[in-house]
Amino acid sequence: KSRTSIMKHRHEIESGRTSTATTHLMGFRSTGEPVVARDKLRAKRKTEDEVARESHRIVTLMDLAGHEKYLKTTVHGVSSGMADYALILVNSRHPPTH
Repeated sequence: KSRTSIMKHRHEIESGRTSTATTHLMGFRSTGEPVVARDKLRAKRKTEDEVARESHRIVTLMDLAGHEKYLKTTVHGVSSGMADYALILVNSRHPPTH
């Protein structure tokens, strides 16, 4: 069930592979304390703009396609984000062939 809530396209649901690139924003106050996206007083989640305004430092997590078929999309997503650091995880049992 959790997989199908992430997958947006029919081919993703059928193949079990996501081809979508998404980002998630994490904010931290100057004390290092995280800026929580869900406020206990409000039922709705904070927008990324609200999290950014309340943050001293920001970390953007990028979730990109992992299958080799979508390698160009993944490389484009990593390179277009102007990241200071990047971590790319590769399945050791199914490494890329090129």
